[in-house]
Amino acid sequence: QELVLGCDDGLVYVFDHQGNPLPGWPKDLGNNQYGSRIAVENSSPALADLDGDGRLDIIMGNGPWYGDVGDGLVHAWRHDGSELPGWPQPVYGDAFAPAAVADLDGDGLSEVVAVTNLGMVYLWDRGGNLLPGWPVSAGSVRIMAGAAVGNLDGDQEKEIVVAANDGGQLKLWALKIDGSSLPGWPKVLQTGAVHVLSSPALADLDGDGQLEIVVAAERDPSGVAYVHCLRGDGTYLDGWPFALSFAATLSSPALGDLNGDGRPDIALVSGDGMLYSISHDNGPIINWSKEVPTNGRGSPAIADVDGDGSPDVLVASEDGFLRSFCGSSGTATAGFPMWIEPSWSAPLVSDLDGNGKLELAAFGWGSHRLHVWDLASADLPSAVVWGRLGCDQGRTGCLPAGADDAPGLAAAPAAGGAGTELADLLEQCRPNPSRGHVGIRYQLSRPGRVDLKVYNLLGQAVRTLVSGHQPAGRHHVVWDRRDASGDLSASGTYFYRIVAGDFRETKRAVIVE
Repeated sequence: QELVLGCDDGLVYVFDHQGNPLPGWPKDLGNNQYGSRIAVENSSPALADLDGDGRLDIIMGNGPWYGDVGDGLVHAWRHDGSELPGWPQPVYGDAFAPAAVADLDGDGLSEVVAVTNLGMVYLWDRGGNLLPGWPVSAGSVRIMAGAAVGNLDGDQEKEIVVAANDGGQLKLWALKIDGSSLPGWPKVLQTGAVHVLSSPALADLDGDGQLEIVVAAERDPSGVAYVHCLRGDGTYLDGWPFALSFAATLSSPALGDLNGDGRPDIALVSGDGMLYSISHDNGPIINWSKEVPTNGRGSPAIADVDGDGSPDVLVASEDGFLRSFCGSSGTATAGFPMWIEPSWSAPLVSDLDGNGKLELAAFGWGSHRLHVWDLASADLPSAVVWGRLGCDQGRTGCLPAGADDAPGLAAAPAAGGAGTELADLLEQCRPNPSRGHVGIRYQLSRPGRVDLKVYNLLGQAVRTLVSGHQPAGRHHVVWDRRDASGDLSASGTYFYRIVAGDFRETKRAVIVE
C-alpha cells in the first residue's frame, strides 16, 4: 500500500511502504492569486476508484484556512499523478476540509462530496459533473469540517451530514442526493459557537439499527463545549447534548466498540487536552479519560495495536508523543507513548507492506517526518475499527459504511504485485446479542460463488444475505433481523453459515428484545 500526504509546502506526496516516492509525485499545487503557497496540510485525501480501472484514485481539496474566493479546487488524481478527466473542479471558497467519497444512490458508482469555508456544499459524479440540485448554499456559514455520509432515514439512498457555523449558531444539515434537506433539518444545536472544526461521525450508538450523528463544537457564550448526539430524524438521544469541557473541541470523534458491549463508543479529544471514552446507555457515560497534551486538534484512531484482540485508542499530541490506550480500561498500551515530534495529525493503521500484519503510520510536523512501525496485530477485519480520520478510505465518517491521516495522510492498495495472501474467514457478528441489525464481516481468499444464509434452531433458512459471485478480499453484510418475507424475526438464537468453495463455517447470532 501507498501513503498519501499533503504538506504545508504546497506539495502532495505519495510514498510506497518502504518510504520511496512514487513516479509522478509529488504534485505541486503552486501559488494562489496573491503569490502565497496553496496549503494542503489541513486537507486529508480520500481514496476511491472513480474511473473503474481497479486502482484507487486520490481525491483532495486545497486552500488555506481563511482563503479568498477563487483559490479552491478539488482534485482527482490517478495513482501515477495524472488528473482524471473532468478534474480539478473549482469551488466557491476554499476546500481544505476533507472530501468524502461514497455511492449515495446505490448504482455502484461513487459520488464526491466537498464543502468550502464560504458555506457551499458540492456533489459531483465520478466524472466531475455536478449533480442536479448542487451546489447547495448553507447560508452565511463557515464550513470548516468535512462532511459525513450515511443512510439516516432507512431508504435506498445515503444522506450528507454537514456541521457549520451560521451567524453564531451551530447548525447541522442532513442533505439528500437531490440537494434538499431531510424533513426537520437543518437543526440549530448551539448558539455562540465560533467555528466547528470537528467533522460529524455516524454509527448506531443505541442498538436500534439506525445511524446516530455525533458532532462536537467550540464553546458557547457560557464557556462550555458540548458534544451532540442526534438521531436521523433530528431528535436528541436521551441525555444529550453533553457538556464535555470548558475548552473548544477541535478534534473529530472516532467511533467503535471500546468496552465490549456490542455498541460503538465515542473516542474524542477535548480542547483542554483530555482524551475521553464515552458510551451511550440511556445517556452519556464517561468510561475513562486520559491527559494528552494538545489544544484539542488531535483526532483519534481505533485499532488493536498490541494483538490482544481488543481495540486501542491512538492519538498524537503537541508534546511530540503518539499515545495509545486500551479501549476498555484506558491503561497505556505496552510500548507507548512513542516520540514522533509535535503533531495533531490523526494516526493511520493498515497493512502497508502486505505481510498480513498491521502497520502504524504517523506524521510529525516538527521536521516533517513520516513514521511507520510494525505492529503485533494480524491484518484481520476486526483489528481495524476506525483506522484513520473519517473511518474509511472514502472519509465517509460512518462506521457501518465499511471501516477501513491525519490531515493529509491515507493508505491505498499497492499497484502491482501479488498483494496480501488472504485467508478464508468468517467473523463473529456484531453486536451479539443484538436488539436490531447484525453486522457480519468475512474474508475470501479467492473469487468465486458465495452463499451466506441465516438459519433458525430448526435448521430452516430464514434469510439469504449473499448469493452470487464475489471477489477475493474483505466483505461486510448486515442482517436487518427480517426474514425472507420481510417480517421481523423473533428473539432467540440463530445461526449464519457461509459456503464459498471449500470454505464452510457457521457461527451463532443471538437476538434479544
